[in-house]
Amino acid sequence: MKKIETLVKPLTQQALVGDGYYIATLMLDWRKIVGEQLSIIARPEKIIFPKKKQLLSAALEGNLHLRLSHSAFAIELSFQEELITEKVNVYFGKEVIDRVTLKHGGKPLETLDSFYPTTVVTPPQISSDILKAVNQIDNIELQQALLSLAKHIKF
Repeated sequence: MKKIETLVKPLTQQALVGDGYYIATLMLDWRKIVGEQLSIIARPEKIIFPKKKQLLSAALEGNLHLRLSHSAFAIELSFQEELITEKVNVYFGKEVIDRVTLKHGGKPLETLDSFYPTTVVTPPQISSDILKAVNQIDNIELQQALLSLAKHIKF
């Protein structure tokens, strides 16, 4: 049996060399970096760094390209460019991006939904008979343990 690392490393090594790390991280953590509302309006597409910048330097001065869900958000986001730049740079702990370019049109944003899979988790149902029986127990910790167990039992 092979370790998953031996399979994944050759596939991702080229993409994550140098600048690729930053855009990959932005795509995966975008919602966490900029918040729920902004992540719905715009998604990172690429970062273009100046040719002669060293990746180990303190400031990389990249240009972050964002794909907008609708062109109507372009004006609003143009006023938030500094905020987006600050949030991304704080997340990485150094100046990774210097400016933001907004893109609208082209491929629709809906094709990028694979970055944020939405799964609806329905809470498990506990039968009323079990609830009545558990409520008759005086020990609260035992009640909680039994209810937790009952959530995993399928009838």
